[in-house]
Amino acid sequence: MSRNASSRGTKATATARSAIHPWRRAKNLADCCLFFLPVGGFPIASLQREWLLEFLQRLVGSVRNMLGLRLEQFINMSAVYPLRHSEFVSASRQMKPLPGICWRPGATPRQTTVEEDLQAIQDGKKKFELSDYTADQCYWFISKSDKEQRDLFFGLGGLTLMFMKPDPNTQPPDFPFPLAKLQSSPIYGEIIKQFNPVEMLAEAYSLQDAFLPQSKALFADRFSQVPGSDRAKFILPLLSSQDFFTSTAEERKKWFDLFGVYITESPVDAGILLAACSDIQELLASVMQSMTDAGLDYPEA
Repeated sequence: MSRNASSRGTKATATARSAIHPWRRAKNLADCCLFFLPVGGFPIASLQREWLLEFLQRLVGSVRNMLGLRLEQFINMSAVYPLRHSEFVSASRQMKPLPGICWRPGATPRQTTVEEDLQAIQDGKKKFELSDYTADQCYWFISKSDKEQRDLFFGLGGLTLMFMKPDPNTQPPDFPFPLAKLQSSPIYGEIIKQFNPVEMLAEAYSLQDAFLPQSKALFADRFSQVPGSDRAKFILPLLSSQDFFTSTAEERKKWFDLFGVYITESPVDAGILLAACSDIQELLASVMQSMTDAGLDYPEA
């Protein structure tokens, strides 16, 4: 290679890095791409959190429009307690959280129900620690109010976004009655305000989502000895940067069979991870350019 060609290659690499700054792309992952953005800590400081919320709103739109993927969001309960417990309870009626189990590669799953501990706690032989029973529990938000969910819970260190292919089984049929007429009815109007039948129908069909049994098929063998795990509706993978590097290409392919794009708050990495089964660097660069054009620079710690 000539010196000029080498120089052009170096400049091109530097330009590519600059286009996605402050995101950093991991090297040596040929079968997928992995990006990392550092934060000052968890909970994320307000200025970084505001920037990331705006970034995520733009990225979600781009992934939906350009890749045709739909978004599902999850919250790890260890991040909710105790910082946002009351907010979580208050929002539950609207956001319809469904409980599931978290899975971390290489970790020994904690028990989700430990009835044998109750007597020991009552007798004072064992101290009750909420984290012993919530650390591996998570919730999937059945409601599709993704922005409101991020506004409430992003930044605590426990929110995960998974972008998946559309599932036709989750698409509800058209509502069989004229909703506008019912809303104006003096009899049914108030009822519909409290119990929106269109939303209830959509939520019922959401429970037919193929990712629920698919996630259990992928990871359930890790929980075979955990009481109650067979009743879990889904299993959420919580992945760190190390997991991507220490896993095999075959293992990563199984993960990407579940999702096409994966974003998670990763306290162990002190930042945000963004992974995809295909090269989305140009899409990421486009979102970053839109942030720059809007005068939104990342407030690095």
